[in-house]
Amino acid sequence: MDKKLIKQFGIEILFYKLKSARQKKRAVKEANEKMLISLNKESRQIWQQQKNLGFVELHPPIVKGWKRYFVLREDVAKSKDADFYQNILNKINKIETCGRKDFKRKPRYRKKGKQWKLIEQTVLQPEHSDFVKLSFSDKEKALFEEKYVKHKWKKELVKVYVFKEPWRFVLRVRPNVISKVKAFSAELESRQKKINSYLERTNQGNTLSRLLGHRVSRWRRWDGNPKPNERYKKSTVAQIVDTIKNEWLM
Repeated sequence: MDKKLIKQFGIEILFYKLKSARQKKRAVKEANEKMLISLNKESRQIWQQQKNLGFVELHPPIVKGWKRYFVLREDVAKSKDADFYQNILNKINKIETCGRKDFKRKPRYRKKGKQWKLIEQTVLQPEHSDFVKLSFSDKEKALFEEKYVKHKWKKELVKVYVFKEPWRFVLRVRPNVISKVKAFSAELESRQKKINSYLERTNQGNTLSRLLGHRVSRWRRWDGNPKPNERYKKSTVAQIVDTIKNEWLM
């Protein structure tokens, strides 16, 4: 309670439980934080509802580009171990899609004489944690070898399991037929956009991240003007004096 109010109206003012300026400011802040947490909870519920919408069948199906995947080689498919190798292939098969039937990619930088590059495709090379989840039998595990390769994003080597006999599989190209699409709810999508728009407009994304215990980025776009304490950081005394003289002359 503000001492000025007690001095002005007496000690009886305490019975009215009036809030001080600091308590009012704190109440506004807490209300805003509760509102942000509720918005985040609603956003997660919307995401879960969109995920559970399922798929809608297309009549008729549409064809969009081409897909490429591995199948057993003809002689392997006719052998007595066809089921064994098919079971392995089902776990490490990889499907690649492309708009071109020859699966060539346009070069990132156009240079003279540079040709379109063929998209390389191999079976999956799972890391240790993924390899355990695939639940291979001991006989199947014997057909894999451990190798250390450079991680795609991290600057370190990771252990992967590579299939020793990739010659048993061959690539097959087929039209990419789409028979079903993800169901869409305009109401859920509209509400999600409103929540995202509010957070962007009020610039409270960092506040919400702090409340959720996430790491808050302090990165800001540099406008070209150095901070006052860093203006003369890499300048000599003579350069500083010349700069000050020029500013005074202007």
